Amino acid sequence: MKPIESRDSGHQGETNKPLLFAIAGLLAGSSVTGILVTNVVQAQQVHRGLPYSVSQVMPHRRGMMMGQQADRHFITMMIPHHEGAVKMADLALKLSKRPEIRKLAESIKRDQTREIDQMRAWYKQWYGTNVPPLSCDRRYGNDRGN
Repeated sequence: MKPIESRDSGHQGETNKPLLFAIAGLLAGSSVTGILVTNVVQAQQVHRGLPYSVSQVMPHRRGMMMGQQADRHFITMMIPHHEGAVKMADLALKLSKRPEIRKLAESIKRDQTREIDQMRAWYKQWYGTNVPPLSCDRRYGNDRGN
C-alpha cells in the first residue's frame, strides 16, 4: 500500500512554518508567565521564612521596595513578551490572507509597540537608566539582584 502524499509535498515544510512560529511564540509567552508566577511564589516563601516581618523593621519602606522591584521586573519581562507579539503580528501580516487576522495583527503591532515605548519611557524616568537587556539568567528567573 502506497502512503498518502500531499499534492504539494515539496512545500509542506514552508506551509507549516507559520504554525511552528505561532507555537514557538505561545510557548515563549507561557514561559514568561511561568517565570513571573515562580518568582512571586519564591518571594513569598522567602518572606515567610524570616523570623521578623519586613514591615516591622522598615514599615515605611516595605511597599516601596517591594513595589519598585516588582515594577522593574514587570517592565523588564514584559518588553520581550510584547516584542515577540509584534514579531508574530508581522508574520501574520506577511502570510495571512484573512482580513480579520490582518486587522488584528495591525492592532497588536500598533498597540504593543506603543506599550513598549511607554514602558521604556517609564523605566528611564523612574530608574534613571534604560531597560537592561534580558540576559539568559534573568530570562529564566535567576535574577537575584535589583
